[in-house]
Amino acid sequence: MNIFLKTALITFFVFSLGIAIGLWIDLSRSQSVDDALQGTSIELLDITALEQLYDTVGNSTEFCDAAIRSNLEFNARIYEEGKQLDREESVAKLSDLTLRQKRYALLQMQFWLNAIKLKQRCDADYDTVAYFYAKTPQSGQKTTQAVQSEVLSALKNECGNRIMLVPLPLDMSIASIDAVKAQFSINSAPSTLVNEKTLLEGVQTLEKMRSSVTC
Repeated sequence: MNIFLKTALITFFVFSLGIAIGLWIDLSRSQSVDDALQGTSIELLDITALEQLYDTVGNSTEFCDAAIRSNLEFNARIYEEGKQLDREESVAKLSDLTLRQKRYALLQMQFWLNAIKLKQRCDADYDTVAYFYAKTPQSGQKTTQAVQSEVLSALKNECGNRIMLVPLPLDMSIASIDAVKAQFSINSAPSTLVNEKTLLEGVQTLEKMRSSVTC
């Protein structure tokens, strides 16, 4: 057989094998994230049922404590899933993670709504901080978002459960988030909404964020 033909066949075989292995690894990772988020979706139904139960039984101290604690535990779990999704996004080359990213955003949205409702019904002592960012940032946004994310992470580390930090993407065509954008006139990223009242656009210093909450 011609040496050039042999070389071409070997090259094609190695290339095809590499593609096959890459697909297998990528799909395995994708399935792992999908399974994890499916589990979190079940937890979402559980936390929603708890919220509905709260509407039924009233606002006793015991139930309020349990409901707030469960919502925090739910948030901790979806936070871990978000980190796993970020890792998957950084290495995934062949799979589309858009559906999982939207599902994760909706889980965060539900956590926020639960936190708002429980704060009102239970007179809970915490602030809600919704952080709006561009999932696909334009020129310059990536840097400003990274800075604001670090500031909010530092604030969360200082305040702990005295603030409910909720990251939400502005540009993924999610109806509920789009409705929030319209209601609060959120037109740019990054933007931060504190207690559904105070909208802070652009990068905010840690000192500014500290003055906006009561932790």
